Amino acid sequence: MALRAAMGAAVLACCATALAAELPVAREALGSVSDWVAGASEQVQAQLRPVDGPHGPGMCLDFDFGGAAGYATVRRALALTLPPDFEFDLELSGEAAGHDFQLKLLDATGENIWWYRRAEFDFPRTWQPLRIRKWQIKFAGDSKLDRPLRKAAAIELAVAKGTGGARGSVCVDRFDLLERAVAGHPPPPRVTGSSPGATAASTLDAEGRLQPPWSSDPAQGPRQWVQIDLGWRREFGGIVLQWTQDEYPSRYDVQLSDDGNDWRTVREVVRAGGPEQVVPLPDAEARYLRLGQVAGAARTVRLIGLQIQDPQFGSDPNRVVELLAARSPRGRYPRSFCGEQTYWTVVGTGAGVPSLLSEDGALQVGKNGYTIEPFLLAPEGLIGWADVEVEQSLQDGYLPIPQVQWQFRDLMNLQVRAFPISEAGRSSVLMRYTVGNRSASTVKLKLALAVRPLQVDPPTQFLNVPGGVHPIHDLGWDGDVVTVDAVPGLRAMRRPAAFVASTFDAGSIVDRLAERSELKTETKARSLHDPAGLASGALLFDLAVAPGGEQTVDIVASSGPGPVPPAPRSNASDWSTRQQQAVVASWRQELGRVSLTLPPAGQPIADTLRSALAQILVSRDGARLQPGTHSYARSWIRDGAMMVEALLRMDHGREAADFVRWYAQQQFPGGKVPCCVDRRGPDPIPENDSNGEFIFAVAELYRYTNDRDELLALWPHVDAAARYLETLRQSERTAAVRADHPERYGLLPASISHEGYWSKPMHSYWDDFWALKGYKDAAFLARVVGDEQALARLEGARDEFRSDLIESIRLAAGQHGIDFIPGAAELGDFDPTSTTIALAPVGELANLPRDLIESTFERYWREAEERRLGERAWDDYTPYELRAVGTFVRLGWRERALKLMRFFLAGRRPAGWNQWAEVVGREARKPRFVGDMPHAWIASDFIRSALDLFAYERESDRTLVLAAGIPAGWLDGAGIAVQGLRTTYGVLSYRIGRNSDGCTISIDPGIRIPPGGIVFEWPGPEPPESVWINGRPAVWEGGALMIRSL
Repeated sequence: MALRAAMGAAVLACCATALAAELPVAREALGSVSDWVAGASEQVQAQLRPVDGPHGPGMCLDFDFGGAAGYATVRRALALTLPPDFEFDLELSGEAAGHDFQLKLLDATGENIWWYRRAEFDFPRTWQPLRIRKWQIKFAGDSKLDRPLRKAAAIELAVAKGTGGARGSVCVDRFDLLERAVAGHPPPPRVTGSSPGATAASTLDAEGRLQPPWSSDPAQGPRQWVQIDLGWRREFGGIVLQWTQDEYPSRYDVQLSDDGNDWRTVREVVRAGGPEQVVPLPDAEARYLRLGQVAGAARTVRLIGLQIQDPQFGSDPNRVVELLAARSPRGRYPRSFCGEQTYWTVVGTGAGVPSLLSEDGALQVGKNGYTIEPFLLAPEGLIGWADVEVEQSLQDGYLPIPQVQWQFRDLMNLQVRAFPISEAGRSSVLMRYTVGNRSASTVKLKLALAVRPLQVDPPTQFLNVPGGVHPIHDLGWDGDVVTVDAVPGLRAMRRPAAFVASTFDAGSIVDRLAERSELKTETKARSLHDPAGLASGALLFDLAVAPGGEQTVDIVASSGPGPVPPAPRSNASDWSTRQQQAVVASWRQELGRVSLTLPPAGQPIADTLRSALAQILVSRDGARLQPGTHSYARSWIRDGAMMVEALLRMDHGREAADFVRWYAQQQFPGGKVPCCVDRRGPDPIPENDSNGEFIFAVAELYRYTNDRDELLALWPHVDAAARYLETLRQSERTAAVRADHPERYGLLPASISHEGYWSKPMHSYWDDFWALKGYKDAAFLARVVGDEQALARLEGARDEFRSDLIESIRLAAGQHGIDFIPGAAELGDFDPTSTTIALAPVGELANLPRDLIESTFERYWREAEERRLGERAWDDYTPYELRAVGTFVRLGWRERALKLMRFFLAGRRPAGWNQWAEVVGREARKPRFVGDMPHAWIASDFIRSALDLFAYERESDRTLVLAAGIPAGWLDGAGIAVQGLRTTYGVLSYRIGRNSDGCTISIDPGIRIPPGGIVFEWPGPEPPESVWINGRPAVWEGGALMIRSL
């Protein structure tokens, strides 16, 4: 984060060299250039060359990323026995700004890696020291293992592609491993000060209380000080000071010293705002700490306590805010800083930059942006999220227009609504805050919209865009627009009573509002600068709401990098209403192409179906389909291929085609399909499911659109992907593999495509099922385009691979003594969620060992039921399990499928927003990483499984199966209706209803009869004795009715 870098830069530059000189060198790690080997990922070039540095010979790594994402490395084989405490000291320079810098330590196996990472590192252009302490080096494998770092066999420096340029260099001169003394329990710190005799024997006890307190002497003027002797030199990350109420200084300097004589100022505290003051000190290390220039000449200030914070504290602004939240009344800070899991949803259109809305009504403006958080200043005091009952909903029950409702006792409520706007390439959000009075008298209050340096994305979110604090250094107000860090970002549609602001040292604006210390009536322009990067402000609106009445305040926030778009001040409410109506109308049209009419018990499925479609559309970045907008703001072909199917079934072929065409252009020259792509380019990491998924996406696009011209343009990409797939397959089809590992013979090589195997590649059947689908669909497309040579080759490879795969599954099950299909050949692990794809979309139910399939999902069902009933301990699950609903439908397990669906619907958080995160915890408020909210890949899983309840295509006999997952009770009364559902046989619309005269199913024109016919699966225990099709008698076949004509 920018704050973190700014807070740490001064200490890094000033102290690293001096400190390093005092520590013993345990090992010189640089050696000569010949000791190092350069390496790079696919499509990236890396070269190593010598350089003359300030300390002697050094080395430079020159890299060229070209158009790809990836990395360049230098590695040295070097046996290291690491001291109990240590640091690495480097002299660094480079031309590589905006890329990630990494140091890695590897053990002898190469499978365990510990690393230090600086994202978007600002490499110094001139030689500068860099210290990397032991506590900054983390285990890169499974966090549950967190293996201790004691020995290493190799050391690696890496530059990973970030937002910087394609070419650059990184140079290293000194590179030493320094041994640090292991500190024991430090003695009680001793305190002295400038007031004679006041603290001659003062010490800090274990709780940080100063015994006795230190008091200033006003007679000595402003240059007073208090000094703390820590006993020995030690690392720390900040201090927390406690002064007596109304006896605290307005300003002071924080100084450090190693000997008590030479002092360096590391922090200036200005306009301190209260008796408890938190002072972060990144990378601080000293024996002595002094508060100097203590301003208190006119009155006595009294220090009664001081706590020393651990080294990590100062480098992590989230820790700072969490400490403040823990010491504040509940509700002054967001849940995520109070030890509670928070939930949120995305606000966007799929074009431009999305924002986030929290379950409590705070808007995060853009990606990695500040928040606008509502509060009410009423006669009862400051009212925030902790003081009200909160409920979430979507407009019309399904539109991606989130709403948050506060209810304060029986007196008043606040409705927060977010409307995304994307016009002329600019993204913004219209926020409408409506205050309602439910009391019997007029209520006068203030609506405070706080601008805070905190994201809705919580601190537990660490991937891609770290959550938590977002620095604000500058705030300004010109009477119309709030400027945040030089960007005019927030427009008030009605003139506020005031705009107020506060620095970090002066205190959070929310605390100051609660104390009424910032209530001002002037609206004059003002600006504020905060060196700490934790400035906060608030727009204050005076409201007088009549009994039973409402008043609405509108603001517009720019979610992109540019200024907020213009908007009229006159008739502003009418303008806002028109914007709202336009957003609502647009989404109703987008989401209304496919509809389900269901009884009340099924309405959550119908609403969530359309919401899930919206989540896929909103999570896009142009043509790119992405599983999320923050943690997972990248395009994976595995996610995208399954989203393509969902889009096609929901009549959004244009978005599906845009993605497939765009992804085809990311293919590597040799035919390899990248696992994922982001703004850095295609990722070269080998994930062997990718080629099969891409081929499936192309084939699915053709099956639904029958666009031959589109297929002909994409066929070269399909052919290349299939050829690359064949090279992978043949690499494991050798005599050596058959002899040593027969269960792996003919499979694809091990890879990390399956998330469970990312720390060590495995022969994952997930990869192989997708490969089989790739062979099948490539052969299908070869037949369509008329490439007979390719068709013969692909059909042979398909059949051979299917045979090898089935044999492998049998062998692996036997070797591991299991009765289910394992996730990986060498592990024998139970992974039914991955196995679901073998049935759909791969379509191999008729070919795979039926006994193993049945056993796999019987066990899954037992465990799922135990979880649902509370008979099985569990902490969390991933809603990818939604795929099992469609699997159960295909297995004929109707009631089980419905029970699963109800369980997963109960896991939507919040339920009113019809969404899932990637992880759902049993304890809803236990903080955890949850991926993106909503998660668009999971949305596609829901769409596919939900639609399977009403219609799915059975590959084995080429039939279209209707109503195989609906309960019999839904047929009573008005019954159900499916309208506009897309299939590869055309548009499907049908109705089923039941009354005293019997049950009727009506299928509208627009659907072609598949080669195997249309099958209606009777939802009850026994079908009716008599049945007619178009007036002609028919017969049930095992509870199914075959329809061969309309």
